[in-house]
Amino acid sequence: MNVYHFKKGTEICNYSYSNNILSVRLNRQRLVVCLEESVYIHNIKDMKLLKTLLNTPSNPSGKHSV
Repeated sequence: MNVYHFKKGTEICNYSYSNNILSVRLNRQRLVVCLEESVYIHNIKDMKLLKTLLNTPSNPSGKHSV
């Protein structure tokens, strides 16, 4: 996953994950990356990894449920 700042034309970060990224969600504080069996949560301010949820129930479509 590459995150770019389009106004500045620069790359903010570049992360690699063990499987394909199925979904990405973000708000002003967090960036959440969903893989089929794991979820990665990043802090938007510095893009540091805050939490990794491994061995989550299989989610082949990458959709979230409410």
